Amino acid sequence: MKLKQDTLNEIAGKFVDAGVTERHVERERSLYTDVYGIDPESPEEDVQMLFDIAIQNRAWSLSPSEYRALSEGFDPGEFLSCNSRKEAFNNIREIDDLGPKIANELLRKAVHVLQINEGWEKDLHVPLDTHVIKALVKTKAIDLEGEGWEDDLNKNPQRVVNMDPDANPRKLVGYTELQDGFAEAASQYNLPRITFDELWVEHSRLISNPLLQSESTLSELICPRFEF
Repeated sequence: MKLKQDTLNEIAGKFVDAGVTERHVERERSLYTDVYGIDPESPEEDVQMLFDIAIQNRAWSLSPSEYRALSEGFDPGEFLSCNSRKEAFNNIREIDDLGPKIANELLRKAVHVLQINEGWEKDLHVPLDTHVIKALVKTKAIDLEGEGWEDDLNKNPQRVVNMDPDANPRKLVGYTELQDGFAEAASQYNLPRITFDELWVEHSRLISNPLLQSESTLSELICPRFEF
């Protein structure tokens, strides 16, 4: 596995040129205010709801009672009293069965979308789910170097990226390496690294759709073997 910084830089440039750097955040802000009824003037009052929405994005579903137990394990007051993104991230990770993707997803919703503790935005990490990883592989921002692992991505993106922030993997792309790559590419356009959350939109709505792939902002970067 090899991360290609030049391709990350090119992806950031294409997002800027297409004017889509705020597309996902604007769509979700409307969702939370119009559908869930969160008051954009006082979103802090609904942090518990944001958490309850975020945990639905777990890779494996839980029973209703297990979801309730997770929900009860979250303390909105503690979360809001954290002094940094890293402290808030660790606060969420202390809850059983929650990995870095869910922690980053909650922080993205709270900080990037609803502007709670917006000073943390520059430090936000991109939630690494299957769509984000597949977008990186299909644009060759992550080079599989001959490994035919794309068939496993639906079930296990950890075959490509080690999701442990503290790990220093020898074969897979490292979590920290990838987040640093996002930050470096985004900084060239004075954008925060969370801008790369747009990869989720690109893959889930366009790249993965055989009828709409050509409409993707990143269509020119898609490897021939992933073209429809």
